[in-house]
Amino acid sequence: MAVNPNSVIYAGYGCYRKTYDVTGIITTKLRNGQTTIHASNDVFGDPAPGDKKYLYVVWKEGDLLKSGVTGEGDNLNLG
Repeated sequence: MAVNPNSVIYAGYGCYRKTYDVTGIITTKLRNGQTTIHASNDVFGDPAPGDKKYLYVVWKEGDLLKSGVTGEGDNLNLG
């Protein structure tokens, strides 16, 4: 079952304190049926030039908080 876009609490792309809030982008992609998200500067911009970035998503499923993470250049499957 795919992550419900309304259950996403926060999504970020970057590293350390150089991170973009990409919650809106992730929820829009999920609403459009896209459950595999490619972590790249082309999709989210580059908050930390020269550093390896990570995409992380936190969502609520029932009473549980869940999360997923992937590195720059890889895909995160939220389906």
